[in-house]
Amino acid sequence: MYMKKIVLSTIALFFLALQLSAETREMRKENPFQIGISVGDMFMETLVWHNTPHLDYSGRPFTSTFREKQNYSYTPHIGLAVDYRVNDWFEVGLHFDYQRTAWNEVYYNNFNEEISRTKARFYNLCLIPTAKFTYLHSPYISLYSSVGVGVDVNGGTEVNTKGKHVAHGAAIDIRLIAIRANYDRWFCSLGVGGLYGLKNGQTFFMLSSQILQFSIGVSL
Repeated sequence: MYMKKIVLSTIALFFLALQLSAETREMRKENPFQIGISVGDMFMETLVWHNTPHLDYSGRPFTSTFREKQNYSYTPHIGLAVDYRVNDWFEVGLHFDYQRTAWNEVYYNNFNEEISRTKARFYNLCLIPTAKFTYLHSPYISLYSSVGVGVDVNGGTEVNTKGKHVAHGAAIDIRLIAIRANYDRWFCSLGVGGLYGLKNGQTFFMLSSQILQFSIGVSL
C-alpha cells in the first residue's frame, strides 16, 4: 500500500510538472518572438562532391600534369533564425544559414609523383525571409511547414565564368513538415525539406541540401 501511494504521487507530480511547463496560448501571446539556432545535414553534398579515384599516370605525355580532388571535408549547415508569431498559426521570420565544403587539389606528373597540393573550398551564405504555417497545436507538440525565398552568396577559391570568386543567386528553403516540442519557453524541432541555391535558370549552387534540420531555441 505504501509503495502504491509513492507511485501514484510520483505520477501525479510528473503530470503536474508537464502541465506547468507546457506552452499555452497565453504564453505564446506574451512571448511572440522566437530565437533559434539550427544544424543541418550535408547528405547531397557528400553525393556530389567527393574524392576522385587515384589513377596510374605512367606512360602519359611527359609535359602533362594530372589533377585529383582529395580529402573532402564538410561543414554542416549552421543557422540562426529570428521569428515573430503573428497569431497561433502564422509566423514570419528571417533565417541565416552557412555551409562549406573543402578539399585538396593534388597534381601528379606522368611518374605518379605528387608535384603540388593546394587547399580549395566553396561556401554558401544565405539570408532568407521565411513564412511558417502551424496546422496542429497542443501544449507540448506542434506541426508546421515553412517556405522562404531570399539570397544565396556563393564564394570560395574557384572562379566562375566571369573570373569572380563570389557570385550570388536566389535561395529557396522549404520545410515540408516539421515537428516541434515545447517545454516552458524553450523548444526544439526537427524538419524535413530542402534548401536550394539557384545559380541561374539551369544550374544550382545547392540542390536539395539540408534535407534534415534540427533546431533549438527560446521564446521571448
